Amino acid sequence: MEPGGCLPPRRHVHAFELDQTAILMDYLVKLLDSFCPPKSSRVAPSSKAHTLPLSLLNESNLLRLAGISGALAVSLSAYGSHVLRESGNTDERRTRAFETGNRYHLMHSLTLLVANKARFPWLTASLLLGGMVIFSGSCYHYSITGKDSMRRYTPIGGVMYILAWLSFLL
Repeated sequence: MEPGGCLPPRRHVHAFELDQTAILMDYLVKLLDSFCPPKSSRVAPSSKAHTLPLSLLNESNLLRLAGISGALAVSLSAYGSHVLRESGNTDERRTRAFETGNRYHLMHSLTLLVANKARFPWLTASLLLGGMVIFSGSCYHYSITGKDSMRRYTPIGGVMYILAWLSFLL
């Protein structure tokens, strides 16, 4: 790395080696490896890896989180069915937003059950929970209050859901 820069140092190469895509891909792979080393690499004894306490990562706690999240999703589904629909003052768009947020909330609560099977369970679980709060939470907020102020955050929660699924590939 060049001092003060975030690009790899320039090297003198022949013209046929200047494929910018290959250079960029090589840099991105090295960058990714620095954050999430391949399974075969090990942390050197002199360096200390940043880890969470194992008590936070165990299967039992993820199971509890999934149970709480699932119970909340089912409770909110009942609220949506009995209160929002029967009140009659909720338009179709708000009803669809509630149903979408609730469906994703329940689906990703179930996914939380298997987050401990990922190589980085804390990362997967954090992204799933963040997606639930931001995506589903903004859908719930809009549906219940009718205010658009939180809807701009919905795509961020959607990206967190996508990243959570992709974290199973690490």
